[in-house]
Amino acid sequence: MAELRVRAGAEGAGGTLPTLKAAADIARPGDRIIVEAGVYRETLRPPAGTTWQGEPGAIIDGGWQGKELSTAEDDAAGLLIKAAGVTVRGLTIRNVPGNGVAVGEGGHDFTLEDCEIANCYHGGFKANPTGGVIRNVTVRRCHVHDIALSGRFKETPVNGCFLFKSCDGVLVEDCLIERGHGEGMAAGSRSKNVTFRRCTVRDTKHLLMYVANRAQDVLVEECVLYQTGLPEFTQRDGDVGAGLVVGDEESGAKDDNWQHSENVTVRR
Repeated sequence: MAELRVRAGAEGAGGTLPTLKAAADIARPGDRIIVEAGVYRETLRPPAGTTWQGEPGAIIDGGWQGKELSTAEDDAAGLLIKAAGVTVRGLTIRNVPGNGVAVGEGGHDFTLEDCEIANCYHGGFKANPTGGVIRNVTVRRCHVHDIALSGRFKETPVNGCFLFKSCDGVLVEDCLIERGHGEGMAAGSRSKNVTFRRCTVRDTKHLLMYVANRAQDVLVEECVLYQTGLPEFTQRDGDVGAGLVVGDEESGAKDDNWQHSENVTVRR
């Protein structure tokens, strides 16, 4: 187990690494990587079993300048998790031309804490493998705002801000999600064992919380959900999005074999 340090542009200074990629290339399971204050214009792809701790002012900047993007340009992520046992704390992730944080197949046992995610063309946090299931995702004390901004240019993105599909074992607690052009939080299709606790969701153009869309064993407790009617986040008819939705949405014949929503609890 080793401790590595990253300082933006600090080539070889006292053993400090100049980029996140340079640290990721040599980090091994059990290593702790300290990310010093600075702007890192790259995607962080942590290797398995590593812990990344951002110091105040550590920023990943994806370089998006607030303009509409083509499909070929909009698939980047600020933080991309495809290895197991990764923990990330204390980073600001902003201006991403895709999703702020994307967890793909293999990203089991991932923990994200004390981060800010802002100004993303797509969602703030997306866990959705292309195949199989992602197990054990934990998000705590994060502020996620001004996301799914593709909705400024295109039709409102339904899968908007905080999305979990094909996940088994999700805990999101003590987070604030606001000002998004899609759904605020969604326990999505084929997910199980999902808990949203003490989260505030406000001012999203689509619904605030999809409590369960073909998700099972879902608990939502002590959450605060509200719309203030900010003009940018009202729908075409001038109304605001719904608060809570539970359902079995269908999008094609493939859904016939998907699980149905069941064992859903909402309290306090």
